[in-house]
Amino acid sequence: IELRGTGGSGPYRYDWLPREGLSDGSVAEPVANPIQTVTYTVTVTDANGCRVNATITVTVTPCNKADAGEDSELCLGGETRIGPTAVDTAHGARYSWSPENGLSSPNTAMPLARPAKTTAYVLTVRNRYDCVDTDTVRLTVHPLPSVDAGKDVSICSGGTAQLKATVKGGQPPYRFAWTPAEGIAD
Repeated sequence: IELRGTGGSGPYRYDWLPREGLSDGSVAEPVANPIQTVTYTVTVTDANGCRVNATITVTVTPCNKADAGEDSELCLGGETRIGPTAVDTAHGARYSWSPENGLSSPNTAMPLARPAKTTAYVLTVRNRYDCVDTDTVRLTVHPLPSVDAGKDVSICSGGTAQLKATVKGGQPPYRFAWTPAEGIAD
């Protein structure tokens, strides 16, 4: 919020009180950023020594805190819930997410996310006082490895065959689980 004092014969001297929450209490247009509602009084003294006072009230409205959750990693095709651990509905809070791609519902506090690629989701919380806060969560999507179990083989009853899985992509080390496990030896 910018505050301004004008009028009289220049040059002017400005004295804003209280000074807490002001960028500079001795200029015509200080920036106000108070932590609670406050009434400021400006005393303007012109070149002739004439003084005049004016007041302005800066009302601080409550704001809801946006919490998009912790950054996380998942495999392609995986899903995770994003958003706050507790939903804040005070002051008529409304939630919206961007981008909407991969979300179960972009207008809920804790949607299920299933992104097709690494995505930074931005949560915007707006309340009835038009107070807005944002937060971002990054979901890193890892590609799935591809696996080839080899060509089908035929063996005589009681015989053995060496099976070999070949993996490409993904992130080693790999863990292998053959099913059914019956008849498989390490």
